[in-house]
Amino acid sequence: MIHKVKKLDKRYNGGDRFRYMVDVNYSKPSDGTYGNRIDKIQEYVNIRIWAWQTWGESCEISSYTTLGKEYVWSWDSDHNNMRFYMKGDKELAWFQLKWS
Repeated sequence: MIHKVKKLDKRYNGGDRFRYMVDVNYSKPSDGTYGNRIDKIQEYVNIRIWAWQTWGESCEISSYTTLGKEYVWSWDSDHNNMRFYMKGDKELAWFQLKWS
């Protein structure tokens, strides 16, 4: 899949803690089609499992400030979102190496 990566700043949710956001909803299969929802949900679940195994525990972005811990990644599944947040360049590079 070709994933849509957005560089964050303080205007975006999580922009004060994370540098990048990957939106699986707007990802496209390598063949250029838009793909189907089931494929994107499966991709989202697989990425989340991989991130947990690679970087360790995290939490949903909406709970991030409540827990008061520093994580290198997070996710957002509210309101049909399928997003991942990454702390910096190193995490994005690992993600792109594995999933692009």
